[in-house]
Amino acid sequence: MDAAPAPPPSAAPPRPPAPPSSDDDDGAPRRASSRRRPGVDFSRLDAATLRRYRAHYGLDDPGAGAAKAELVPGVARHFAGLAPPDESATLLSFAAAARRRAGVGVAGGR
Repeated sequence: MDAAPAPPPSAAPPRPPAPPSSDDDDGAPRRASSRRRPGVDFSRLDAATLRRYRAHYGLDDPGAGAAKAELVPGVARHFAGLAPPDESATLLSFAAAARRRAGVGVAGGR
């Protein structure tokens, strides 16, 4: 029995399989989707920022003296449950804002 032929020298080695979906640090399972959403490390935010986020979105407040470690899981669960943004609409809005800022296509612009 002959050995399998070696791949040509310019061929890249095969990629290892992607790791299986796992739970996030806050214990919430990741959602399977065709597009991977970037992860956010909410533990890097300070407690005041986490409190403002919770207040802005009307999340239950664990109390004024709550430690940062108590605030992170609720914020992470809420953020993970948000609908992903419409990429096309976001890009169009960004391009329109950039044109306005540059004065392109604006009456009285440069």
